[in-house]
Amino acid sequence: MRPLIQRFLGSMLVLSLLAGSLALPVASTQAAEPAAASVLVEDNFTGVPAGTGAASLGYQYTAPASGTGQAETAADPGGTGSVMRLAVKGGTGGSFAELSKTFESQKGTVTFETSFLSASGTQPYLNLIGRDASGTADLFAARLSSSRGKIAFFSTKNGPADSSVAFTPGTWYNLKVEANVQTQKVSVWVDGTLIFSRIGIADSVRSIHKLQLTTSPSDGELYIRKVTVKAAPVTDTPPAPTGLYYVPRNQEIAIFWDAGVTHASQHNIKIKEKPEDPWTVTVYNKTNFLPTERTSIKKVNGTDIVNGRTYIVGVSSVLKDLDGKMYEGPTTVIEAAPNDIISLPSPAGSVIGGLQVFDSYYGAKWAVKTGLHPGDAPFAERDYKVTAIPSQYEHLDWIQPSGNSQKVADKAQLAVFTARDAARVYVAMDARATLPAWLSPEAGWSEIGDTIRLEDSTYPYTMKLYRKETAVNAPVTLGLNTVDEVNAGRNIGYFVLAERKPVGLHTAPVAAWSNQRTVTVTGSVYESGVTLSVYNHKSPVAAMVLDGTAFEVDVPLNLGPNELELRAQRPGSLLYDSVTAAVYYDPVAPELQLAELPSSVKTPVVELKGSVNETASLTVTRAGMPIAGTVTAAAYEPFTLDLPLDEGENRLIVTAEDPAGNKTVRELTVHYTFWAGTPRFINLDGRELKTLSPGMQAAAERSITNTTSKTKQIMLIVILLDSRQRMADYTAAAAEFAPGETKVLRAGFVLPSRTAGYTMKAYIWDGLDGMKPLSEEAVLR
Repeated sequence: MRPLIQRFLGSMLVLSLLAGSLALPVASTQAAEPAAASVLVEDNFTGVPAGTGAASLGYQYTAPASGTGQAETAADPGGTGSVMRLAVKGGTGGSFAELSKTFESQKGTVTFETSFLSASGTQPYLNLIGRDASGTADLFAARLSSSRGKIAFFSTKNGPADSSVAFTPGTWYNLKVEANVQTQKVSVWVDGTLIFSRIGIADSVRSIHKLQLTTSPSDGELYIRKVTVKAAPVTDTPPAPTGLYYVPRNQEIAIFWDAGVTHASQHNIKIKEKPEDPWTVTVYNKTNFLPTERTSIKKVNGTDIVNGRTYIVGVSSVLKDLDGKMYEGPTTVIEAAPNDIISLPSPAGSVIGGLQVFDSYYGAKWAVKTGLHPGDAPFAERDYKVTAIPSQYEHLDWIQPSGNSQKVADKAQLAVFTARDAARVYVAMDARATLPAWLSPEAGWSEIGDTIRLEDSTYPYTMKLYRKETAVNAPVTLGLNTVDEVNAGRNIGYFVLAERKPVGLHTAPVAAWSNQRTVTVTGSVYESGVTLSVYNHKSPVAAMVLDGTAFEVDVPLNLGPNELELRAQRPGSLLYDSVTAAVYYDPVAPELQLAELPSSVKTPVVELKGSVNETASLTVTRAGMPIAGTVTAAAYEPFTLDLPLDEGENRLIVTAEDPAGNKTVRELTVHYTFWAGTPRFINLDGRELKTLSPGMQAAAERSITNTTSKTKQIMLIVILLDSRQRMADYTAAAAEFAPGETKVLRAGFVLPSRTAGYTMKAYIWDGLDGMKPLSEEAVLR
């Protein structure tokens, strides 16, 4: 017994959280495997070429008695590919076009599925045709059309039965009809929704052998995308009921299970107290309950069942064949307990806990939810929808009561719940209602001026909000409504919202990286006495009770990633404020690899290449001053830095710092000699000279930039040597260059009339005093 009870309670909790009620589906008992269905018709017209006649596809076409008719494939009016088009135009006297397909006669279960659209006309027919006991006269087994704007089932004996599904010309419908000859039951689904369950077969058929489709009379156009007919043979083992669950009531167990199973002529409803006891059995033979079969149990062995006691409840299907023989299938079993107080679960994080409803009949329809938004239904079993709600209330936890519970008058209160933390509770009451005493200021409630607006298909409604402050684990009583006003239509009732009062946990920003074994987190809360707990990767690492509102806590870190969470909760509450932070602990400095630099260079910029083993910021300083912007280097990706140099020795400090603040430092030394560069020779027009020519005007020039931090005197010297290497002429140009300044030095002369064996040379010096070369010698012959 104990394992059954445990499974029952666990299933009840899970489903209640999902469905907001005590609905408790359990696994059905294992039934015998049904015989495999055989496919009798399987036609999909999508790939059939347009203009293909129905006869070539195995269908019988009957033309209308008057007007013109057609049955052939055409373009799908609402998709791609082809469909079968059945049409009549200009008919009189109710004439219609008919399409049918005959298959081997079946005495078991026939399932017919199709996708259809009536482009014009409101009464096409989709039928399964059977025969009587003589096997000669055709009768309707299932006859589907429309009546009063709804999809309807037509019975020869009882006329049309309307469904809740509107029939609209121009709309595609997916229809499924299951007709069971053995039980004389039919179930119908439209677009996957059960609309008729186990209703009587249209006529007293003894077999089914044909499907039939007709247009609306006179002027009708029917499109069909596909047709499938399957059959299962006669059986003596109906399947076990599925989806069985119960709702506790006062000395009553309401049970529900899946509808639509045509093998069930009726059901046996069973109850007993102990596994070894015999069943108390009652017969359930109602039909067309939607969306589930349902009944209730009040007695066991002729005695009233007792609230709080656990009973074993079972349901089996019973098949009654055409000869009157009864066959019972396997029994689906659950455990169930009646109760006059309905206890409902809440989501784990909800401030609403321990909800108990004192309406045993409709209490199971209540639910605790989170988030109330426009379009939501604040009452179960009612059509009211939220049309306007102040944004500060949209995220709150709330109680959805049953609209039927608003009429309860024989209890001291309607419901009670426990506030799992300090909370603000709001009751949204119909603004027209006479305020009940339990909602008065004397009871701790105050009207706050905010409203929530609802409406149904007929009227709008305004709900006034009343607020009450509650302490941790305080009970909140929800009283009775003003029942006479509810009955008179002057009060739709009330629903409840609740908001946990936050502790106010706030922390200063926490660095995402650290090279220290612990990280210090500082912050504050609104009130003292709060328990502060710290978790790393969901494992507790620290806890303390705060004697004030500010705190500072050292949190130990693990090597690598740390997912920190701080929780602050009041004494006695399991709910809490939460702040999270991600910290990566890395105590290891990056590995910095640098290519070797030359000891001496004559260029003002040197190229530094290298790599790091993790992402790092690179800086280079000279004499404590940065000489290049900070560069982020990716792990194992080569980097190149262009470093500006100053004249003389440059002591460079290269630092690689990872995100955690670990640093690796390298020192490099490189000597920079200022170098002006080699002059070039030009003529009077500025064109470069390749040789000396007699009598021409020749000059040397050089564009020079002072790339040092000091002012420089720079001189360009040009000399002419004869064939014996004696100086025949000379000239010079000099200028002062400020740091960073660029100037062009130019000097030259007119060559003699004979220049055979002559040589022209140019130099750049730092002046005649120092005579320090600043360039290579330029020579022109």
